[in-house]
Amino acid sequence: MNRTRLAFVMVGGVLMSKFLIDFFAASPSSASLDQSKALFQNRCSQCHGLNQADNLDSYLPSNVQKLVERMQHMPGSGISSEEAQQIYEYLVYEYTKTHKNELDAELKALPDDKRKEEQAKIDEIAAKF
Repeated sequence: MNRTRLAFVMVGGVLMSKFLIDFFAASPSSASLDQSKALFQNRCSQCHGLNQADNLDSYLPSNVQKLVERMQHMPGSGISSEEAQQIYEYLVYEYTKTHKNELDAELKALPDDKRKEEQAKIDEIAAKF
């Protein structure tokens, strides 16, 4: 095998390895922002207007998670556990943009340990999108 062909084979192997590692390392909740938004719109609009998701008493990740879990268990929601996680992550990400002031005020009012816990959830989700 000549050097050029060997170089192509080696580069191809490295690229394929990277692709496989990325593919298998991806979690079900690491869907794109557009996919997550579409899922949210599709599932949540079945029972109520989407604007209700913008009018919450709390935008903290722990409260958003409770809300999504409650909606998941409503009769006829059709929301799987994976979809609930994806919707939760989408909403938390969106609330850091659309309700930043309210979220910042909520975080500031928390004790240090709770604030760090909530911020860690926000940071983890932000890294996915």
